Amino acid sequence: MAGSSQISAVDVLIVGGGIVGSACAALTSRAGASVTLIETNSELGLGASAAKSGLLTTAADGRSGSAYARFSALALERLRAIIPILETETGASAQVIRSRHLRIAAGTDEETLLDSYLGASDLRQPDEMMVDGEALRANRPWLSRKVTRGIIGGHAHHLQPSSFLKILACACRQAGVTIETGVKVASLKRRNSRIVGVRLADGRVVRAGTTVLAAGFESAALLTSIGQAIRLLPVRGQMAIVQGLEEIDILEDVISTGRGYIVPKPGGLIVIGATHERDNNKPILTLGGMGTLARIASVVPALTRLPIVGTFTGIRPMSPDGLPLIGPVPDTQGLLVATGHGSHGVLLSVATGEAIRDMAAGYSVTTDLATFDPRRWVGREHHAAIQVEGAL
Repeated sequence: MAGSSQISAVDVLIVGGGIVGSACAALTSRAGASVTLIETNSELGLGASAAKSGLLTTAADGRSGSAYARFSALALERLRAIIPILETETGASAQVIRSRHLRIAAGTDEETLLDSYLGASDLRQPDEMMVDGEALRANRPWLSRKVTRGIIGGHAHHLQPSSFLKILACACRQAGVTIETGVKVASLKRRNSRIVGVRLADGRVVRAGTTVLAAGFESAALLTSIGQAIRLLPVRGQMAIVQGLEEIDILEDVISTGRGYIVPKPGGLIVIGATHERDNNKPILTLGGMGTLARIASVVPALTRLPIVGTFTGIRPMSPDGLPLIGPVPDTQGLLVATGHGSHGVLLSVATGEAIRDMAAGYSVTTDLATFDPRRWVGREHHAAIQVEGAL
């Protein structure tokens, strides 16, 4: 279709086919809107959405009492509510697992984090309690001697991100979404102060009543083309997958430390993650990253002796304050953003999709999204800050 000027029109156009963009497309189309979903890569979910852990935690990075804590709790509730519906409709499984959750500390700093978590009534679970390291090892002899205390009695949910993405893609197709992969958006089309669609790199034009940017750093480039700017920081995450561990029974516990997590998966696979390397935009594996993962795994020494059967590295877009950007672009009609979710894209995907669905339809959004207003980091005034950051 190169050089074609073919024009199509939809109610809502979503740029970015990761888990957040796919959730926006599925939920918006299920509400009756005509939707097109465009993804630059050859298939959906090849970016940060391809991460392997799928851990769904509402701890909100320790932000007790915050709008983020409330939103993440709502997000988990909405995610757990809709997944069974989509599984029934599509005949596929997201492989959601509910596991015991063991939060542990190995050192003063991590003990402080546990104390803070246990004192946060909006974060902790009713049956959670603190025990010392010896009490932990009485039932979990495979734990390292350096573990000084831990919180037991909680649970955590995790799913298989690739399986969830397939369900979302299937739900999109069932609802009539046009999915285009391997297609690059060249520019936003503007009429006065309103965005009326996009021009694709192959020359085609897609007109839309509402355009949604859910494409991470690609969103930044498109905003620049209309004189806007968005401040997103690249955060690299590295993970390792090991297999084995027949000699100990760890498969019942998701383990969280101050550095990362250990998530058991079906088939004897165990995901260890993840590094959190700010201002790093190269999706490569490094010895330093593997060293960090080895330290996370060392709370269960047997893990460090297992073969690595898989790795992952990806770049997550994150705003300077670590909170997502959900809502309208300032001084611009017909343009919404849904990005900057960092490492919580899977958890926040459905709640974000529901908000975008309602905004695109012009409905009142019942969820309080003021904390995630894009005006924090989107607007013409951010050009100078981005240029300074790029020079550092």
